[in-house]
Amino acid sequence: MSCLIYDKTHEIRYHAKEKGWFRDLWLAQRDEDSLPTWDGETSVWRVEFRFKRQALAEFGIEAVCDLIEHVDDLWMYGAGHVDGGDDGLPEGGCN
Repeated sequence: MSCLIYDKTHEIRYHAKEKGWFRDLWLAQRDEDSLPTWDGETSVWRVEFRFKRQALAEFGIEAVCDLIEHVDDLWMYGAGHVDGGDDGLPEGGCN
């Protein structure tokens, strides 16, 4: 498993102008009051978890159709639990 964290807005601006359509998607997002969730300027950071075949197999994922059943498990393994660990502290070494 690996994790990539990077500034997607920087990537688009300097390395992948053909991905500019992401900006349209971000600008289209609205909150519960129909206000834009992105100001068009702030950096957008992307987090990608990449699991190789051996790691997926340990979760019981042998085919693409198995993946949907384990998305929550993969996210919790990579990013931690939203409410922290059993001790109530944040996960991921940020305490």
